[in-house]
Amino acid sequence: MEAKNIKLIVSYDGSGYAGWQRLKEEESKKSIQSVLEEALSLVLKENIKVTGSGRTDKGVHAIGQAANFKCHTNLSLKEMQRYINEILPEDIKVTELSEVSMDFHSRKSAIAKTYEYRFEVDEVPSVFLRKYVCQVGEELDLSPMEKAAGLLTGTHDFRAFSSEKRENYDTVRRIDSILIEPVAMTDYHKVVKQVRILITGNGFLYNMVRIIAGTLLEIGLHKREAEDINCIFQSKRRENAGITLPPQGLYMKEVIFPVEINFNIK
Repeated sequence: MEAKNIKLIVSYDGSGYAGWQRLKEEESKKSIQSVLEEALSLVLKENIKVTGSGRTDKGVHAIGQAANFKCHTNLSLKEMQRYINEILPEDIKVTELSEVSMDFHSRKSAIAKTYEYRFEVDEVPSVFLRKYVCQVGEELDLSPMEKAAGLLTGTHDFRAFSSEKRENYDTVRRIDSILIEPVAMTDYHKVVKQVRILITGNGFLYNMVRIIAGTLLEIGLHKREAEDINCIFQSKRRENAGITLPPQGLYMKEVIFPVEINFNIK
């Protein structure tokens, strides 16, 4: 039977996991990757190794994490998805499956990614959302945040916005867009006010999104000015940028691939 290359989109609640990356040693919390591989191997009755489009840290969530794996199976994609989701825990689900060309690679074939960071800005934080937002407890001034977002957009050296320790490491990345939007959602008995930051770019350094969001938060709280962004870039020093926000407010939202890649579901 010929090998197949299967692309999947995964959503997960990262609260109970050690992150995406497969762990070298067993820990109290498993990785998303290892749980997926166990489920796929059981369904397909072969040893499956999953390649993700990128890593998410402990506690980070995903709406549209992309991954792929090679297999030999006669199962249809619909059957495969149903059986996998029956085995997976309730906080991990495969939302899409498609067969792609053998040279498709979920990380190398990607041309951009979108991450989302969520703030709750209510004075009294919701107990039900504490694992899924960064609870600020006060309103944010979006105007200077949007001005700073414009300065962050484009191709820059983002060394100051990363926890990367290596010196001889390329820290130039391109940010295509940063959208800052207020959102109101219903949480049981009340309307919860949120601010969401959506960042799309061609690649992200270690902790880059959480540091950018932390810097924008400080600007929204008037703890620094939007114009500070230029000085932070020039300094190339991590300590000059904002705080690294906690993981629970971060979501991998979407991985973008070239339009010519054919994802026809069989």
